[in-house]
Amino acid sequence: MTDGSAIPPITPIFGAFFNGDTSAVLTKQPTCVTAYTTTSAAGSSPSTSCSGAMAANYAFTYVNGSVTVNKVAATVTVTQSSSNITTAQALTVTVAVVGGGSTPTGSVTLTSGSYSSGL
Repeated sequence: MTDGSAIPPITPIFGAFFNGDTSAVLTKQPTCVTAYTTTSAAGSSPSTSCSGAMAANYAFTYVNGSVTVNKVAATVTVTQSSSNITTAQALTVTVAVVGGGSTPTGSVTLTSGSYSSGL
């Protein structure tokens, strides 16, 4: 998942039932939670846990897990105010950044008849 994503559903994985039993034998489903929030930093691994499952003839042991938070890729869009700028006219360059969680750095180079961006 990427940073800023909605809190994911946490689902248990059952290791073993006997004699053909499945999770259908549960009389109470486990409750699972995560420490992840939409502000959890990229690179972090917030914990997850489950508890509370019940079934006749079974005792449950739980192993905590984690959610891996990846950094979302940034999309940078550079636009100019006009495509017909001449000498002594003002040029406005707008930089829009979506995602990534950082401030863009770089440069805008103006040459005769065009511009390029190193953002």
